[in-house]
Amino acid sequence: MAEIFISYSQKDKAKVRLIAESLEREGLDVFWDPEIPPGETWDNVIARELKAARCVIVAWSEASAESDWVKEEADFGKRMKALVPVQIDPSGPPLGFSRIQTANLSDWTGDPAHGEWRKVLDRVRHHGVDTGTVDPAPPAEPRQAGRLRDALYENAPQAAPSQAQPSSFQYSGGGSQPAASAGAGAGAAAFASTPAGPSGAKDPVTEFDFQYAFFKPKGRMTKKPFWIGFAIFFVASILIGLVPIVGPLLMIFPGICLYGKRLHDFGQSAWLYGGLQIFGFMLGMIGGVAAESGSMDPAGLLGLIGFMFLVNIGFTLWVGLTDTEPRPNKHGPVPGTRRKYDEAKSLCERAIMIVEKAHGAELQDLAKPLNNLAGLLQLQGKYDEAKRHYERAIAITENTLGAEHPGFGISLYNFAGLLSRQGDINEAILLLGRALSIFQASLGTDHPYTQMVASALMKIPEIMNSN
Repeated sequence: MAEIFISYSQKDKAKVRLIAESLEREGLDVFWDPEIPPGETWDNVIARELKAARCVIVAWSEASAESDWVKEEADFGKRMKALVPVQIDPSGPPLGFSRIQTANLSDWTGDPAHGEWRKVLDRVRHHGVDTGTVDPAPPAEPRQAGRLRDALYENAPQAAPSQAQPSSFQYSGGGSQPAASAGAGAGAAAFASTPAGPSGAKDPVTEFDFQYAFFKPKGRMTKKPFWIGFAIFFVASILIGLVPIVGPLLMIFPGICLYGKRLHDFGQSAWLYGGLQIFGFMLGMIGGVAAESGSMDPAGLLGLIGFMFLVNIGFTLWVGLTDTEPRPNKHGPVPGTRRKYDEAKSLCERAIMIVEKAHGAELQDLAKPLNNLAGLLQLQGKYDEAKRHYERAIAITENTLGAEHPGFGISLYNFAGLLSRQGDINEAILLLGRALSIFQASLGTDHPYTQMVASALMKIPEIMNSN
């Protein structure tokens, strides 16, 4: 069986014949216009040859873009990571295939030194095609695309798309959205129906949890659990405060945890509470020394204590009544979404495990679930974890696709979004510039990805001025 399968419309047969004969002159084995053996149907012959081929060349034209048969053959090649698309007229590929880099042979007349033709040959050989010969012959029966799918996918493995789409790059606000979904076809269905994660667990950000409220300084907390915690904290402060020196010291850390997480919830620093306590302590020391020395009468000391009490009441009301910031920040995701994030993270991790087990740890398919997981972690403010996954996705795409492939540019773009959220604007600019160069060279200046990166770069001065 031939190692190169050419998919095309019969209306383009003359142009495709030039492609097939040029490949044969290179010593390559081509299936493009065969004779159907007696007793067999076209569907079964096409399915068998497609499964055996190492490379599927699809000749896109106005006619082939409207052919269900050609699109079905091209889709199979895409799923098998064997698709080499070429454009033989100005119309270009149809919807669903426009993101794949396509060689432009619309003005090619058979010149073996033509730049775009050399790209086709290089890509064909990239798929490990061997040399051989084949005798072409005319088809024996008309093709019917509706019968192909059963024969084609009867025993064929399903593969996920090779690369995630770029995430939504933002310098401010909610951060990046995760890249594309973590799987496709049968692979996604295998695990999407069984979500994991603590769906029945209590979310301490929105529901009061004693240990989380008083002994965990990181994270966010909404108003309701804060006020429950404050009631407990207030009573405990009165009781424990009866123990001189030690009592107040014991309440410092629980107070930082309680107030700090509520401050985090609307984008403020826990140091505001810490600074207020330090200020109160210093003011109390000064008042105590002044009272001991006689330079302040008891009425003045009581007035000082009353002032600090009112300041603390006002601060507590501000902290407890300020609305939640309705977007993720560096302290965590939007409150109330933790369970969904946990389930999504579990699915992403399972997708990574499935791909690694089936194909190995360096296959380009792995870059997509890694980008998805990194984007998910970024939305939760887990930047260090997200960075590790982004860096691994970048290494995989560079090693498998090359440093000039759009897939590598996508990984750079996603990582730049994370760096911008961390405040590393200079490094983000470098990555965006590199991604822009890749998209311009491979996709053109009018492609949506190119324009998206250019738009992100234009936002840089605005962000730097706001810092």
